[in-house]
Amino acid sequence: MKRVIFSCVVLIWSAVAFAQSDRATIRGTVIDPTGAVVPKAEIVASDIATNTIARTVRSDENGNYEIADLKRGT
Repeated sequence: MKRVIFSCVVLIWSAVAFAQSDRATIRGTVIDPTGAVVPKAEIVASDIATNTIARTVRSDENGNYEIADLKRGT
């Protein structure tokens, strides 16, 4: 019985450890002060620690955007 429990714990922890990543995704919706969505807005993700631009994207016609696979940074 102890072996079964130990095996389950090991499997769970290995799945959690595997899920760790040094990449991130930012998703959002651009809206103006009145609450209306802003299509084709430019969104810039930058690393303020290195003063570099990581990626620039534009929002879609619904104001939504996604910047995927960003490196860890500030």
